[in-house]
Amino acid sequence: MVRWGTKNRPATPPNSGFHISSWLCVENHLMIRCLVLVCLSLIPAIGLCQEDSSRNITRGRRQIFEPIGAEPASGNAGMFVGVNKFTEDDGLNELDYAVHDAIETAHLFAFELKLIRPDQCHLVLSGTPTNKIVQQHLDQLQRQGAHVGGANRTQVLRTFLQVSKRAQEESNLLVCSFSSHGFEDRGAAYVMPADGFRDLLSETAVPLQRIEQNMEKSKAGHRLLLVDACQERVSARSSTQAGNPAGEALMLALQKPSGQAKLASCSPGQFSYEHGSLGGVGHGVFTWAFLDALRGGAKADGQDIVRLGSVADHVSIRVSNWTKANGRKPQSPFLKSPVATRNLPLAEKADDLTTLLASLKRQPTSSGFTADLRDELSKYLGKLDSPSAEDRELLSITRKFLNGKLRARVFVAYLKSDRPRWGSQRWSGLVAGELRELNKELKLTMAWCPPGRFTMGSPADEKDRDDDDEDQVSVTLTKGYWLGRTE
Repeated sequence: MVRWGTKNRPATPPNSGFHISSWLCVENHLMIRCLVLVCLSLIPAIGLCQEDSSRNITRGRRQIFEPIGAEPASGNAGMFVGVNKFTEDDGLNELDYAVHDAIETAHLFAFELKLIRPDQCHLVLSGTPTNKIVQQHLDQLQRQGAHVGGANRTQVLRTFLQVSKRAQEESNLLVCSFSSHGFEDRGAAYVMPADGFRDLLSETAVPLQRIEQNMEKSKAGHRLLLVDACQERVSARSSTQAGNPAGEALMLALQKPSGQAKLASCSPGQFSYEHGSLGGVGHGVFTWAFLDALRGGAKADGQDIVRLGSVADHVSIRVSNWTKANGRKPQSPFLKSPVATRNLPLAEKADDLTTLLASLKRQPTSSGFTADLRDELSKYLGKLDSPSAEDRELLSITRKFLNGKLRARVFVAYLKSDRPRWGSQRWSGLVAGELRELNKELKLTMAWCPPGRFTMGSPADEKDRDDDDEDQVSVTLTKGYWLGRTE
């Protein structure tokens, strides 16, 4: 997020991260043990971190979103800038969550929406994540080919020049997001790189006009500029305001019509807020609301497509509700976009929790899918508000099972591998104890399987394919695991 100007930095809110625990799940048959070990690696055991109850922000029915296509166009590309630390200007306060914003936005477009290939994502960062989940997402991006570099001025400009040239088709998507301090000088807007200096803005800062011009020169037909902007990094828990609010000239520059869509965090005279609890990892309110919109919050249209205009509407409402619930002054995000770009499709509505839970309740038991397991899963899913990446994958797998695209025995093995994260703690303890006894008895020789992404199952046109072969499904191993070398 871009924070505009600063001098007196308020107290930093505490960062509340996830509590991580993991368990290996095993069955009596050794081959099933191996299958479950593979399934477990799909989802790290992560406990949901909810916002403070004092905020009292209620949610409607949570939808389940899916990527529009199986794979993104090769020309889609994005640059995600996050600057926490500044090396040249001692008067510039360090930021807490700019790096988180950049990483999570890149992860959203690459893995959750599948709109940009990971190897077409360029992260320009100054600082490191302070949350384990964000660090895991950064590692996942790098393993899949994402480019990560420093955030000095030359690097930012060179990187964006490279990214903008990748889009060669009218159908391509070009995304640029900024998360840093920002300033204005004589009506011109500047984003601060790591080596930026306020007294030499035109010489050391990144002019937003240059970025906009390069975006307009791109051949991409869909262009999105995300700017989380304020005049001060203001703690959501602070009762005082410091620095200057977003200037009118700056906001007018962002509101100026151009060929791309521009989604900015606040209006003239306002501040943008951030908080350590947002998303369970720490975010700016604007970026958190943007991520939330595309993780089930925004409304789909009559064709079940989630479009940019709907995302912008959700962001505006979500940010407004948050500031009211926290007793803060208004923060009003805005979207400036050509009409056609407002209709940019970003995700597809698959279902909502209410419908899914009703289907789950009617699902008959079979192949180990017992009534107790069904009730325990329903109870957990019914409590979801803002699902984590792991919860969204659980929802997607459950939906495939209910639609007959996944057999019960595979679904049950998957559930049992993930059950220690949301299910019975007694069951988890028994599994951990059983694994220790197994290792004592057999002296297992293990092989390390690194994280990664692959397709599991049999393609429909495979030669000699049997009727009971499993359909193909994309699997992402978000963490490594140990697997027995032999049966």
